Amino acid sequence: GNVKIGMISWQETAITLGALAIDDGANYLTVGLTGKNNRGFESAYLNLDQVTYNSSADSLLIVQNINMNYGHAVPEENEYKIQSILTQRGKGWGINAGVQYIRNRNSNFYRPCSGNDEKPYDFKLGVSVVDLGYLTFNKDARTYLFENLGTDWFYIDTAKFIDVTQVDSLFSAQFTGKPTSTRYINIT
Repeated sequence: GNVKIGMISWQETAITLGALAIDDGANYLTVGLTGKNNRGFESAYLNLDQVTYNSSADSLLIVQNINMNYGHAVPEENEYKIQSILTQRGKGWGINAGVQYIRNRNSNFYRPCSGNDEKPYDFKLGVSVVDLGYLTFNKDARTYLFENLGTDWFYIDTAKFIDVTQVDSLFSAQFTGKPTSTRYINIT
C-alpha cells in the first residue's frame, strides 16, 4: 500500500508584530503576524507506492515488483561532523498570522493585584494560521526512482551501510545492476 515517510530539520529566524486594531469598549480586536526566514539543514522522504515481496529465508529477499521514490539532502560520505550537519541545504519563508476578537473586555480584570472577581469578557473568538510557508532543499539533494523493478537479494542479512551514499549505490546496484541508474534528479 501507500507508505509515505518524511523527516526534516530546520531553523527559523522570525520577527513578530502585533497590534490593537479596535478598542471601543464593546469590541476589542487584536491582530498579529510573524514572518519567518527558514534555513533547512537535512531532509529525507520515502514514497512507497507498491511492493510485492517474499522472504523465505533470513538471508534472501525476493522482490517481485517495487514502485517507490525517495530522496534526501544530508551530508555525503561520512561527513557527519557538526559543521556538516548544520550546513544550510535549503531555504524558504513562512508566516504565522492571527486575529482575536473579544466582546465586552473587562480591562480591570487584567490589572495585577486588583482582586477583581468579575468575568474577563462575554466571549472571545480567535483564528490563526500557523506555519504556512515553504522550504526548498537545493544543496546535496538527491532523489531516486524505482519503477516496476524486482530483485533476488541474496545475503541481505549481511548488507552493511556506513553512510547514505552507500545505501543509494547498493539499492541501485541491487535492483538495476548499476550503482547510479535509479537517480533521477540531482540538485547541487
